[in-house]
Amino acid sequence: MADRRKTATQLAVLALTVTGCVGVETTGVSNTTEGMPATTAASAPSSTTPPPSSTDAAQTTVTSTGEVSCERPEAEPGSEAVVVTVYETCDIAAGAGNRVLAGLLPLQRATAAGEDPISTAMEALLAGPTAEESAAGFTSWFSSGTADALLDASVDADGLAMIDLDGDSILGMNNVSTTRGGDFFRGQLYGTAFALEEVSEVGFSIDGSTSAFCAMMELIPECTPITRAQWDEIYSQTSG
Repeated sequence: MADRRKTATQLAVLALTVTGCVGVETTGVSNTTEGMPATTAASAPSSTTPPPSSTDAAQTTVTSTGEVSCERPEAEPGSEAVVVTVYETCDIAAGAGNRVLAGLLPLQRATAAGEDPISTAMEALLAGPTAEESAAGFTSWFSSGTADALLDASVDADGLAMIDLDGDSILGMNNVSTTRGGDFFRGQLYGTAFALEEVSEVGFSIDGSTSAFCAMMELIPECTPITRAQWDEIYSQTSG
């Protein structure tokens, strides 16, 4: 177990660019970023994620099509709702040249209560941005096309969260295997899971296979799980 976690630690550090050796452009980027889901005009609440069924691996160039406020909508839960935290992106180009995962931000989302907190949070993330979030300029790798992608989610007594995703919904998404694209894709997933206090470690799989998840990321042999300490180190570099 110790050797496995050491390997996962090393790969997580490399994959999410903790060292700054990969995935960070060496020149400033003012208004475009490669390998990310396309943004939409601020008034458009439509999906911001490439179709999950697409097998086109070509990188896309993202250009802001309007001003974005990145103002996070306030969650207003009704009597039957709960508030969860999901991670989405906004104005990522502003920090693309010098900050890891700049533009990856937590959002409070009011949503119907699920079977348990981890399932509720992941289902909210996988459903994609709300109309209000899209109007403020938030984008996501996830959309209505991935709303049913959660196969299973659980947290054991030691705080290990394991999340299993549906391959038909996830495999083949554009640009996920690119350095920056993969960073933000995983950043949304890990950030949302670690927003739960009871979670100390997170692992992902596709159709029950962690190897399939890592292969999709082009990170072999192991890339999951990662610990809260690793995530804190990674996310701390979004500023400064």
